[in-house]
Amino acid sequence: MLDKTLLKGLLVIEELASSAKPRGVSEMARKLNMSKTSMHRLLQTLASKRYVAQDEDGTGYHLTMRLWEISAQVTSRIDVKRVGGTYLRRLADKTGESAHMTVLEGSEVVYIDKIDSRQPLRAFTPIAGRAPAYCVATGKALLACQTEEFVDQLEGRLKPFTKFTITSLVKLRKDLKDARRLGYAVNHCEWRDDICSIGAVVYDVSGSPIAGIGVSGPVQRLQPKAIKRIGPLVRETASSISRELGFRD
Repeated sequence: MLDKTLLKGLLVIEELASSAKPRGVSEMARKLNMSKTSMHRLLQTLASKRYVAQDEDGTGYHLTMRLWEISAQVTSRIDVKRVGGTYLRRLADKTGESAHMTVLEGSEVVYIDKIDSRQPLRAFTPIAGRAPAYCVATGKALLACQTEEFVDQLEGRLKPFTKFTITSLVKLRKDLKDARRLGYAVNHCEWRDDICSIGAVVYDVSGSPIAGIGVSGPVQRLQPKAIKRIGPLVRETASSISRELGFRD
């Protein structure tokens, strides 16, 4: 039943997309061979999720920009991976560590690209792998760009993975504040034992945080002195990708 309702909703969206003017309930019902009651219910549901809206006189419905917003997000992700690939390899070459790119999905990051270090002892993360955003550097960098309300949702959900995992929202907020001040975030063995990482944010043309870029490696090599040296490189790499995507600070 749910699949049929979803299909009907998609047909409604496609029909409205093909129309140059708002469409009424009766007209849409006839066109798609549905009852007026079902059509009205579908349109009201789509309106509640901001996919459609009524015109000013309330007699017809039209599509909103919601679908464009979604497609723009997808396009931006495609663009950031395409543009960022060259920069990611340069970052890996300059640092000697594994470099990666992530996107934020809910309270997690998803790895969409990576360049593995050539060193025998290295950090490894699979493409399409996930990690809690509060435990990794790119995740913390992206969280630092979110609203206070977004971060508040993590209250009571900061599960420990190592003895260094941040489980206090107060401590996490301090790290996010540091990330905003420095332009990059740091993970000190908080997700995996003996693995540290440094991450910064990539912005799209509208100034929205679209991805995180970072490096990770064994704690033996990513000591505080190395982090202070690599942090600005990560930040500058993220800025270069942002500029190529059209962002102007």
